[in-house]
Amino acid sequence: MENKQILLNYLISITRRIKVVTFLFFFISILSFIYAFFIIEKQYRSQITFLPPIDSNVMSNFLPLFKMGMVSGTTIDPQQIVDIYESKELRKQVIEKYNLIKRFKLEKNPDKFEKAIDRLTKEMMIEKNEIGAFGGLSKIVSFTISVMYPSRDTCFEMAQYSYSLLDQKIREISIESAKREKLYIEKQLIKREKKLDSLQKNFTEFQIKNKAFNISEQIQMAIRNYGLIKGEIISNNIKIGSLESDFNKNFYEVERYRELNRVLNRQLVDFEKKTKPDIFPGLEIAPELFITYTEFLTDIETHKQLIVFLGQQLEQSMLNEERNVSSLHIIDSPYKPEYKFKPKRIFIMAKIILPSLFFILLIIILQEYYLLNIKNSDSYTRFLHVFRSTVTKKR
Repeated sequence: MENKQILLNYLISITRRIKVVTFLFFFISILSFIYAFFIIEKQYRSQITFLPPIDSNVMSNFLPLFKMGMVSGTTIDPQQIVDIYESKELRKQVIEKYNLIKRFKLEKNPDKFEKAIDRLTKEMMIEKNEIGAFGGLSKIVSFTISVMYPSRDTCFEMAQYSYSLLDQKIREISIESAKREKLYIEKQLIKREKKLDSLQKNFTEFQIKNKAFNISEQIQMAIRNYGLIKGEIISNNIKIGSLESDFNKNFYEVERYRELNRVLNRQLVDFEKKTKPDIFPGLEIAPELFITYTEFLTDIETHKQLIVFLGQQLEQSMLNEERNVSSLHIIDSPYKPEYKFKPKRIFIMAKIILPSLFFILLIIILQEYYLLNIKNSDSYTRFLHVFRSTVTKKR
């Protein structure tokens, strides 16, 4: 009940001062109207939307298992586009071209360029347009440059000029990157060609030393001859057994076949144990020769393919170095704005009127609280008495 009475007293106090509140409300409304419609300057906005550069480096698609090192690409990372556009160097050129220091009234400021850049940050922005931002990694699909200025024409020109500066800087970086890439690939190409020459020389020496000219065919022929000899020995053993059953063991034909088998067995041992280079390699060293021979062929073919692809990449780098074509692709060109972007006048008036009205009502409530609870209290009376006494003594 007491709270209701207090609230009622406050409402009565506000009602008694309704004329003052109404007058102040209309006065503030008129001031906010004048400020919003006549004082605060209009801002027009011009925008450009463009796609980021597409990676033209195709080397990463070829032979991913090659240990060739990292070949740098000439594509600008999307985040670098934002950094370039927000760089002080680019904004300084915009400030100088459109004399923004004078517009921002910073001629006498000792740190005028830094202050102008800070002011320009709110009027010249770049925004990333992304997809897949929820539940996974996002991908930047496009950029939008927004430029705001009190003049329609200047706003449009600033959007075009800032974009041209961004595009020019990206071209310079791409060309410089292509030069570095070309030098790197040339070094890699020379290195791989030397390595290929060395491999081919070592392979030729290996072939001559081991008489391994076509090791696969040579091993097949050696195995075929080994099988023929083995078959002949088995055939002789059958003949020996037949002769022994018909004649005695000392029959001269039996001895002849036995001597022939001894010769053939020595040939088999020679085929198995032979370590000297021969057109028919020994069967024990054949696997090692085959592995070494195959490794040489694999390394040589690998380096040949790598040299081909490095040559293609070198040609691409040379083209990128000579190319002076924009890698950015505009999908929404700028145009002269027909209507202001800001200020939102009603919103500005509301921001002025509502806090002011709240402040006025707060003063009335505090005044009423003072009259009801503080002015006639004993503690306040004693405080005033002590305060007045102190002031009188000082005088």
